[in-house]
Amino acid sequence: MEQGDYKFQYHGAACRLEKHGVICEYDLLPENEYPVKFSNWELNEFINTSEKWKTVKYSLEELHEILLQLVEDKKASSFGDRVYNIFCLSNKRYECI
Repeated sequence: MEQGDYKFQYHGAACRLEKHGVICEYDLLPENEYPVKFSNWELNEFINTSEKWKTVKYSLEELHEILLQLVEDKKASSFGDRVYNIFCLSNKRYECI
């Protein structure tokens, strides 16, 4: 589905949003008051397709550790104990990277 410059693709509980080649994948899971969730793989996809962030080179394992640190700092929550945990940020803006 397209609307203006945006392309949307829904698959299961996930959504893929694309604009000018930048891909933002996320999951919609109403586990708490912040339904938008993402995995380190989804964050990596955004970084690799974004002109602003594509020079940042983190492995999936490094992104996982960074996200776990946000959980420890209570700036994010984690759901599941899998290869690609699901994370969500609290309803605040944080400067990243």
